[in-house]
Amino acid sequence: MKQKLFVDMDNVLADFNAGFEKVYSQLYGNKIRISLEHYDVLHDSGLPQKEKQKIYDTVFCTPGFWIQFNPIPNSIEVMEELNQKFDLFICSKPTNKGDMNCTREKLLWLDSHFPFLCPTKQVIFMSEKHLLDGNNRILIDDSVDHLEKWSKGVAIKFFQPYNQDFMDADFDVADWLEIGSLLLDNYEFSTVKEATN
Repeated sequence: MKQKLFVDMDNVLADFNAGFEKVYSQLYGNKIRISLEHYDVLHDSGLPQKEKQKIYDTVFCTPGFWIQFNPIPNSIEVMEELNQKFDLFICSKPTNKGDMNCTREKLLWLDSHFPFLCPTKQVIFMSEKHLLDGNNRILIDDSVDHLEKWSKGVAIKFFQPYNQDFMDADFDVADWLEIGSLLLDNYEFSTVKEATN
C-alpha cells in the first residue's frame, strides 16, 4: 500500500506571490507596498484589516488570477515521480469567501501544468488540512498554521521568508530538488518520523 502524500498549491507548486504582485499592480498600481516576507502580503501596507480584505477579495476574484501562476521550478518533474511512488493528493485551501472561481481555476491550472494528476481523485479543497493527518501521512506546505496542526504524520516545511522562524516541522526543504532527494531517495519514509523524535 502506497504512503499518502498531501501537497499544498500556493507558494509550493504555484508561484502565488509573483502572481499576486502582478495582478495587484495591474489593478492598483504601486500605491501600496507589498511584503513578500509575510504570509499576509499586505502586512506592511498600513491599511486596516477590513481594507486589506477588500483588496484580497478583489484580486482573488479577478478572472484568470488563479490560472496565471508559474509553476515553482522543478515541481512538475519531481511531482511526476512522486505520483508513481506515493498515493499523491493536492490539498489546497480555497479562498475564505468560498469563491468557486478559485477552485475552478486551480483545477484548470493543475490540468495545464500537472496533467498526470486526476482532478476527481487527487485534488482536495479544504481549509482544515489537519483533518487528513494520520500515521504515515506526509504534508508538504508553506503555511505555519497547517504545519503546526499536522501532528501525527510527517510535516515538511516548504521554505518561504514568512515561515523561516517556524522550527517545528519534521523536515525543512528549500526547493523541489530537496523534496526529490528527501522523498524519492528515501522511499521507506514511514519510519523517519519515529527516528527524529
